[in-house]
Amino acid sequence: MLVRPAHESDFAQVTELLEELGRPRVAYDRYGDVRDLYLSQLDDPDAEHLVAVEAGAVVGFCSMHFRRRLNRIEPEAWIPDWIVAREARGHGTARSLLLEAEERARARGCWAIALESGHDRSDAHLLYRMAGMEEAGKFFRKRL
Repeated sequence: MLVRPAHESDFAQVTELLEELGRPRVAYDRYGDVRDLYLSQLDDPDAEHLVAVEAGAVVGFCSMHFRRRLNRIEPEAWIPDWIVAREARGHGTARSLLLEAEERARARGCWAIALESGHDRSDAHLLYRMAGMEEAGKFFRKRL
């Protein structure tokens, strides 16, 4: 397995993985807009997107954004999306993605990596704890 930066050509496979994460399927009439957003994030200096590739197929994705908060000078690495295809789970893919993300976050001087996860993702929560992460709060949202 290879972990590398995401490429433009990975878009379709990445969006399929995000569907496994519970994100909606990209609608036909929004495909171009969503693809443009993906491409702009690939070029964003405050973001890095990684893919895990096995036998030529993208089997994992990790999106990481670097944000500054008013309580720290150093940036925080925030992972809004981290997913491994069902058939590739249990083979170290998620761990490989996280190790690469941690290395990149350290290289940028980040003080921490943070992510959010749905209450129902207990398998993922176990993985996070095994990776040395701790539960540090709750996530609240109001749809507009």
